[in-house]
Amino acid sequence: MGTITPQQRDKLAAAVRGYHLLTGGKFVMHPPGFLGHTCQLSPERANHPIIAGPDDFDVPQARTLTERGLLWASW
Repeated sequence: MGTITPQQRDKLAAAVRGYHLLTGGKFVMHPPGFLGHTCQLSPERANHPIIAGPDDFDVPQARTLTERGLLWASW
């Protein structure tokens, strides 16, 4: 395993504290299974360069249980 500098350690600790504030708690577990989610592209924005070309697509959702409740994440 490598080593980190005190500055890197402090920045990592700050990022973890920020994550806890963002999610509302500490990670507990991932409940089993994934849920499907379909991303539907808006037809009125179909000519925008970022979404021009692809059709609607499916994304799996991971559930994450924190000490404050259930979170959802798509990836």
